[in-house]
Amino acid sequence: MSSLSTLTIRNQDFLEHRFPGPLDLRPRLRATIIGCLDPRVDPAQILGLELGDTPVIRNIGGRITEAVLDILDLLALGFPAQIGPASEEAKGDLIVLHHNECGITRMQGHPQQLAASFGIDANDLAAKSVCDPHASLEVDVRVLRDHPGISDSYRVTGMFYDVTTGQVHITVPAQVTR
Repeated sequence: MSSLSTLTIRNQDFLEHRFPGPLDLRPRLRATIIGCLDPRVDPAQILGLELGDTPVIRNIGGRITEAVLDILDLLALGFPAQIGPASEEAKGDLIVLHHNECGITRMQGHPQQLAASFGIDANDLAAKSVCDPHASLEVDVRVLRDHPGISDSYRVTGMFYDVTTGQVHITVPAQVTR
């Protein structure tokens, strides 16, 4: 059976047993998750998310790139009341989720392509801490906290997922920025 056939059968099962019906476009949780596209690291599975809970942005390594920042800026335009400036209690959570054994580390032999994905010069690649997921969380959380408007709208947190144990840990806790 082909992958497409398998997916079509699974969708039919979803329609019959799990489809919740129409959902509101606004997420139920005041959170956005940025994670890796690694199939072992599906935020919906590891964090128990359901349809309609929260937006999830996935890319190679779950890294903060210009494209991710553009998406966050667009989300703020689409939902200004939800994502706009708010009191600390009303802020949404912006969660960066990195993991061990990430395939992005295999790209070290392709520095030009890797640097291009970050929008930086290959000589500056070491600052992105690609091979250390704990350090890369620090780097990416800092990028988000320094991005105009993010700290006004979100509590930014870095989480680490261990693919060998299934455990998630907060590596970079949210901090009050204002």
